[in-house]
Amino acid sequence: MKGYFHLFAILPLLFTSQSVFAAAVGYSPYAFVAGTNLFHNPLGSSYRLSLLFDPSVVPAGTTVSLWNPAANVFDTTSTCSAGVWSPDLELLPGTGARLITSAPFTIVFVE
Repeated sequence: MKGYFHLFAILPLLFTSQSVFAAAVGYSPYAFVAGTNLFHNPLGSSYRLSLLFDPSVVPAGTTVSLWNPAANVFDTTSTCSAGVWSPDLELLPGTGARLITSAPFTIVFVE
């Protein structure tokens, strides 16, 4: 019964503050550690690295390599320098990636 009370308590908020929820359908924060990190785009909305990663938080020299299942290796690599990814790779849903960074940072994937 307690769970139902919480649901009914927030229902009026959902219907009166629609503009709050209209911009973001889903989000997923991800904390990258210094060193090697394996990840993917969990929401599948923005595919380019330049759209997925806020350039103000990505350390210079950070690299992202895409997984190539046919060759069984990470083969296409992009490097972030001065907030610009070169090349600006697409990270399609289901594609694994490896990120190597010198310092920890957190991003939020937003759909």
